[in-house]
Amino acid sequence: ALLGRFEGFGVVTGRPRAEAVWTLRRHLSGVDGALVAMEDTAEDKPHPEPVLRGQRLAGGRTAAYVGDSVDDMAAATAAGMFAVAVLGPGRTWQSGWPERLYLAGADVVFADINEAVAWLAREGD
Repeated sequence: ALLGRFEGFGVVTGRPRAEAVWTLRRHLSGVDGALVAMEDTAEDKPHPEPVLRGQRLAGGRTAAYVGDSVDDMAAATAAGMFAVAVLGPGRTWQSGWPERLYLAGADVVFADINEAVAWLAREGD
């Protein structure tokens, strides 16, 4: 497994499936994982339904959810998942975003996705 104690891998997005597939093929070629797109659930984030569906499709019993929005953190928290936040493009530690993400339920905040994945990999060992 990529992240030790976290089983499987999935992507949950509010974007349409066709757009998500195109983006994943362009940026994550060779990574096989579950995909939950806009048309796959009745509810959108911050409701937990999309992230819970992603967890089921990925086959995991425990899950960490990585996201960059307040809705991502609220959905992960409502789903009972470990909420990992990353600062989006143009957001800095002084921007107020770390505080907003923590208030929305983030368990931890990282500067970017690379730091978050490295930390999750270490935690899973």
